[in-house]
Amino acid sequence: MHIVVTGATGFIGRAVVGAALKRGHRVTALTRDAEKAKKILPDNIEIYAGDTPEKLYKDGSRLIHLAWADVGKYTQPQNLLDNLEPQFSFLKKMIDGGFTHLTVGGSCLVYGLLEGALNDEAAAAPPPPP
Repeated sequence: MHIVVTGATGFIGRAVVGAALKRGHRVTALTRDAEKAKKILPDNIEIYAGDTPEKLYKDGSRLIHLAWADVGKYTQPQNLLDNLEPQFSFLKKMIDGGFTHLTVGGSCLVYGLLEGALNDEAAAAPPPPP
């Protein structure tokens, strides 16, 4: 199976890429910064920066979308307003382009309003809904 991952250089994304490779899947990372991705991610994946190549739509690829802009500003209401439309537009483009299997996730509030380094052993403590 071919898996396309956005947010592949992030906390969850790196784990998803590693798990997919261990299971024998072909992985492509869609990134805003190809140089950063090349430094962080394994050599045996494809990396695309910028617009999504049409060929990724055509081969039955699965999309795992984990990207969000300005993650460090997630507590600011403007961050949500700035990100919702681009996120929606991106996912619509992927669906219109031919992706039929999409998974969307994120880690921003999974561990609660903590600061500093986190790891996968930390307890989940999301804040209550507003």
